[in-house]
Amino acid sequence: IFNLITEPGIADMDWRVPLLAGLALLGLDLLVSSIRSPKKSWIIMPSGHNPSEITKNDCTYEGDQFRCVTAFGHGDHNIQLPRLSGGSAEINFGELTIDLSNCTQTAESCTLDLRCTFGTLTLLVPRKYRVETVTNSAFGTVKEQGSIDSETELTIYVNCTVSFGEIKIRHI
Repeated sequence: IFNLITEPGIADMDWRVPLLAGLALLGLDLLVSSIRSPKKSWIIMPSGHNPSEITKNDCTYEGDQFRCVTAFGHGDHNIQLPRLSGGSAEINFGELTIDLSNCTQTAESCTLDLRCTFGTLTLLVPRKYRVETVTNSAFGTVKEQGSIDSETELTIYVNCTVSFGEIKIRHI
C-alpha cells in the first residue's frame, strides 16, 4: 500500500486507485465493526441455531442397546447395561471413551457400530470378550490393544468406520 501511495504520478496508477480505495474502505469497516461490537462472533450461524449447540455429548439407552454421540468435545461414558445386545458410538472432532466393564452378559450376535471422524474413539472391553472387527477406513486406523482371557466364549462384533481418526479397542 505504501508503494501505491508514493508513486510519482496519479496518471500512472490506473487500476491501483480502485484497489487502494477498496482496501482502505475494508480496513475502516473492520475497525468500526470491532469498536462498535467487540463481542460479536465471526462464526455465522443459521437463524434459529444456538452456538452452544455446536458441542454435543449425549448417551442414550433403549432396551439392551446404547447410542453415544460426541461432537467437538470430549466424552466418557460407562455403559450401565447388565446385558448388552448392541449399540453405536460416534465421535466428530474430539475424543470419546466407551467403557463396557459393567456389561456382564452379551447377546449371541452383539454388534457395535463405531464411527470416528477427525478424532479418537476408545472402546474399553473386559478381557472375557473376544472382539471381531470389520474396518472401513479412509486415512484412519483401528488398533486392538491388550489380551483376552484364554477361555473366552463371548464375542462382540464391531463395525468400525474411521475417517481421519483412530479407533482403539482396549481389553481391560
